[in-house]
Amino acid sequence: MRKTKIFFGWYIVLAAMATMFIGGSIQGYATGVFFIPMSEEFNWTRTEFIGSITVSYIVTAIIAVFIGGYLDRHGGRTLMFIGTTIMIICLLLLAEIENLWQWYLVRGILLSIGVALATFLVVQAAIAKWFVRYRGRAIGISLVGLSITGIMTPSLLTPFVDEFGWRAGWQIMALLTACLLYPAALTMRREPEDYGMHPDGIEENTTDDNKNIPTIQEQSITRKQAMKSSNFWIVLIAYSLASLTFPAVGAHTIPFLTDAGFERTRAAAMLSLFAFPGLLTRPIWGIIAEKIDIRYLSCFAFIACPVGIGIVLIGTGNMSYNIVIIGYLTLGISISGVVPLQEIVWPLLFGRKHIGSIRGAVMPFMIILSSSSPLLVSAYFDSFGNYTGIWIIFGTLSLTASIIILFVKKIIYKV
Repeated sequence: MRKTKIFFGWYIVLAAMATMFIGGSIQGYATGVFFIPMSEEFNWTRTEFIGSITVSYIVTAIIAVFIGGYLDRHGGRTLMFIGTTIMIICLLLLAEIENLWQWYLVRGILLSIGVALATFLVVQAAIAKWFVRYRGRAIGISLVGLSITGIMTPSLLTPFVDEFGWRAGWQIMALLTACLLYPAALTMRREPEDYGMHPDGIEENTTDDNKNIPTIQEQSITRKQAMKSSNFWIVLIAYSLASLTFPAVGAHTIPFLTDAGFERTRAAAMLSLFAFPGLLTRPIWGIIAEKIDIRYLSCFAFIACPVGIGIVLIGTGNMSYNIVIIGYLTLGISISGVVPLQEIVWPLLFGRKHIGSIRGAVMPFMIILSSSSPLLVSAYFDSFGNYTGIWIIFGTLSLTASIIILFVKKIIYKV
């Protein structure tokens, strides 16, 4: 690569943003759009439909264990090309399914392999290696892709599916995946040192006062060392509990609000509102995380979740659309902080050299636990015929996480 005035790491951030758009849509926001049309056509229960989503999270977690070390050694470009191709084929196959076993095979297993190889872990591991001082803002900007998909997917895909059918919906998702992920894969690189650069675009031995900035010397430790530390397990438990609510919100908002009496289009709009705060605040969360103790930021983000849940329950109980709007915006503030802070905290604590393998070890625990939340909500609804109790449980767990995260010990790097 030839050197340019723009640090190449920022191109990787843009590629990650596109990747997050597709990954967030397939794994989250699109689920609610297809939920009711597919369940009604095939006469599936909500638990049967969501069960494949739970399987997909488990598959993604298993794949992450095996690719983490590869990412540290070779980078993610080849994996992204392979994963993108798998995703496109699977999305086209989803438009042809006729049976529940096909839904579980394609959506639950095969598509998830592609998602694991092409999306979240791959791009976030790359960003963690390309940035140190400016890692917070880089991760925050990349995760704006999740907010964009949260705003656009429900609002645009829902009327499309209602007009042309869910099969056409999967086909359009395949086309969008090809258009965004193949260029993103071309952009991906392992780390700046491979190309004679330094993290953050900092140049050493230069007379330019604007560029002559000391780098942050990180003390990277191995996955084995990280897993022996208390910080590893404290962060893992806290973020796992705090993240339980969000997959369930993405999957169940439309059926939850339509059951409460709101129109389907208005219910879909709530998913867009859920994502909207992240569009504006995720880079801000990242910048603040470069300056303020991430434990306190995490605590604030965790507490916003039960507050939002409480407001939504009040709004649905009173059939007040305006109160529901406030509730979903509050939930959006919570997830807009939780997601980037979660990506920042691991390299902040353990360095960037082995971040792929460390995140690969983390993901099975976090994904399997968080993936259970949509299934738990479905099972609760099938048993009790409402959502109230399970939302209260999730809010309580997030509140517990806000206390646990404060026990993280001091970070290990120094300037």
